[in-house]
Amino acid sequence: MKLFSRSPEKEKIYYYKETRRGENLIIENRVRRSGEYYYTQDIIWRSAKGEEVNFNDFLPNKKWSFLKKPFIEKEGARYGYLISEEGKRYIEYGDLSQSSALLSLLHEIGHAHIWERTKEKELEEARLSFMSYTRDLEKRLLTEEDIKRKGENPKDYVYVTVFDPMGKEGAEWVEPEDQFFQILIPRKLVEKRGQELARVERDAWAYAWKTLRQLKKKGLILEPDFKLADFKSKIYSYLESYEKHFKKKLKTRGKYFTKGKKFKRIKLN
Repeated sequence: MKLFSRSPEKEKIYYYKETRRGENLIIENRVRRSGEYYYTQDIIWRSAKGEEVNFNDFLPNKKWSFLKKPFIEKEGARYGYLISEEGKRYIEYGDLSQSSALLSLLHEIGHAHIWERTKEKELEEARLSFMSYTRDLEKRLLTEEDIKRKGENPKDYVYVTVFDPMGKEGAEWVEPEDQFFQILIPRKLVEKRGQELARVERDAWAYAWKTLRQLKKKGLILEPDFKLADFKSKIYSYLESYEKHFKKKLKTRGKYFTKGKKFKRIKLN
């Protein structure tokens, strides 16, 4: 069975697909295939009464469009956004038949708005500071004794697992098991990266939920089975996954950066 069907339009090779969710339809329209990618111009929700919501209307500007890889649909709901080296901007989406798929789609559109507004400058700065430190061969070899000799407290540093195919010391070739190793990194760099990541994620989820509520006030219920409690459970599981990710990577005598507390709650109007 084909992923998409041929569009009746003759002047260009377009595809479309209809996915039924209850009594409603989700339409992927004007889809162009290039290699393993599907470039989608319109994602439309259509109710049984014929009411429509075009997700194109939520994109920040016309520079953004939708992108899908066939393998993503097989793996389930997997979403993201990406900026190509040429500056093209895409919302990457997965299986729209899954529960809360449209919420996830709006979440990524929220990221697009954040990126257009701020270029996620603070998050990018935190990421680059972190990556720059991990790539410094001299800093990789730092030990707790070295830290003490500098007059600093080892508790202000944490062990982080790093991957480099050239190994810790930058050799030309190392065994696969030596491509993963631990180095000491200032705690503040790890904290900053985690906090900025969580902040951006909170803002994107807030955009998604508020958009759904605004549509609901107009009688357009895109996620009929999704309640506020479900939403909170979903986003907290996502946000806490970032905390668990850092906890898994860190081995330290101190406390983790969230200090055992939950992430700051999102304000919902």
